[in-house]
Amino acid sequence: MEAEKLIKELTELRGISGSEKKVADAVCEIVRPLCDEVYQNKLGSVVAIKHCGIENAKKVMIDAHIDEIGLMVTDIDKKGFVSFTEIGGTDMKTLLASVVTIHGQDEDVTGIIGSIPPHLARKEDETIKTDKLAIDTGLTYDVLKEKIEIGDPITFDYETITMGNCMAGKTMDDRASVAAMILCLSKLQNTKLNVDVYMVGAVQEEVGLRGAITAAYEINPDLAIAIDVCHAITPDNSDNAFEMGKGIVLTMGPNIHTGVYDHLVKTAKDYNVPYQIEACGGDTGTDAWGIQIAQNGIPTALLSLPLKYMHSSVETLAISDVKSTARLLEFALKEMSESLEEVFSCKE
Repeated sequence: MEAEKLIKELTELRGISGSEKKVADAVCEIVRPLCDEVYQNKLGSVVAIKHCGIENAKKVMIDAHIDEIGLMVTDIDKKGFVSFTEIGGTDMKTLLASVVTIHGQDEDVTGIIGSIPPHLARKEDETIKTDKLAIDTGLTYDVLKEKIEIGDPITFDYETITMGNCMAGKTMDDRASVAAMILCLSKLQNTKLNVDVYMVGAVQEEVGLRGAITAAYEINPDLAIAIDVCHAITPDNSDNAFEMGKGIVLTMGPNIHTGVYDHLVKTAKDYNVPYQIEACGGDTGTDAWGIQIAQNGIPTALLSLPLKYMHSSVETLAISDVKSTARLLEFALKEMSESLEEVFSCKE
């Protein structure tokens, strides 16, 4: 399975938090040939299961979220301009001059978010607020009201591009991590494992980790590994940031079970998978935070892909880091025994 093609396919899908059905359907079709069972749970998260064939086998949950940040229609005025609110942590300064798609009930409508030309801008215009912006579709009110309505989701309309060893697009957070999970599944074909693997494409991470929490309660795994993104070094920021192309970032801290972390580190060293280490003293802000305290507590680890320009339409990462993540997951799962003793007793 080609990593670049898969990343492009996943990142160009459209599905903001709460409206992920089309994304979930597409992910189900991709993973169906790679697993023994796949379904969407009541909240809409994708659950793909690879059974090991051992009775009462231990369960390992691998999680990455499939939703994306975006907007939602709040009003259509008589001049045909569309007002909106944000879904998730949208970077307001990136909205100006954006091309968007309004997903109506029967058809999509393309629009742009215009901005005041610098010739006319006043000092107070420097602060960007959604109530001062509107989407221009070029359609009249009478035409537009037949195509869209209040509550319709809005996504950013950008193509994912390749730049050398990097790719840039609107939803590397977190569809690149979903790609890593799928690549791992493809590598595990015809491989005998000692644990049942539950790959979860979680919904509604951007608005409260909801898909991961509910999936973890449903599955109640013996351990879990969440995959998300972290900040990569850019010309204007090197604090709490990591180098792209230098491997996956393994987090250590109170959100992370030391045994699962140690197993991942040992696996990375044994199989020469490049990795970096992040120290996090509290909430990681990822699905790992919600999974950890589901049921009576789930031993959890976190893998993060270094990402530039987070929560913008040009999120950028290294393809090699996605491939390294898939390799680390593959080898970590292969090295797990029926009892998971090597995980919970692992000491570096």
